[in-house]
Amino acid sequence: MKYLTKLRGSRIAASIKMWFGKLGYSVLPNDQLPSENWAGIKNYSIRTILDIGALRGELAASELRPNFPEAIIHCFEPSPLAFAELASVASGSDNRIIAHNFGLGNESGALNFHANVDFLAASSFLEQTDKTVENFPETAKIKDLTVEIQRLDDVISQIMPPVVDDLLIKIDTQGYDYQVLLGGHETLARARACIVEVNMVNLYKGAPTFHDIYLLMLNAGLRFAGVFDQRFAKNSELLYLDAIFIRD
Repeated sequence: MKYLTKLRGSRIAASIKMWFGKLGYSVLPNDQLPSENWAGIKNYSIRTILDIGALRGELAASELRPNFPEAIIHCFEPSPLAFAELASVASGSDNRIIAHNFGLGNESGALNFHANVDFLAASSFLEQTDKTVENFPETAKIKDLTVEIQRLDDVISQIMPPVVDDLLIKIDTQGYDYQVLLGGHETLARARACIVEVNMVNLYKGAPTFHDIYLLMLNAGLRFAGVFDQRFAKNSELLYLDAIFIRD
């Protein structure tokens, strides 16, 4: 939804805000929406985007490509259940979106992947906990697959078109983010910005905490710059968020 900003501070704006509040919605000006300002990332000359955990390519097509029209977007997705649609999105992108059918982590080889049959977005290399099913009942059905995984630093010099700085890294791997980053120290050093989904409760066994990700980013020279998106449980508990980190 697009929000009107010209009426800010007026009685009309207050009335609109009040009525939307009664419906359970909040009204915010565009400059306060992360989806609009990207914490200033859109001001950088982003030339390459690494979309790690790209799923069907939804974010690449609807958000990354429109907001960063000069960038080549490399999408990494290990799940064969999602990759066919990602490949289709890439084929219609005028070579701006490149699809790679393997996962990224701190090792190379074959790894067990827990594919969530009815909710592919929840699939992970890590086992989900009861907390996941409690908050997302559609995640109950799991199909184990063996998929390819590689280290990010090993593939970054081989993928085509080549990676060009300034670099934006987006990681959404359902708790496997820390392993991705451990396998990509050299790549992370080239990043101008990173967006990382971080679990705030125990949704996946062995998943890193926000503190773990924060310290790794801090050591890489990136500062925490805000939250792109966040999801709450019905009891208002914060489940996960997309943390933004920027190199000044």
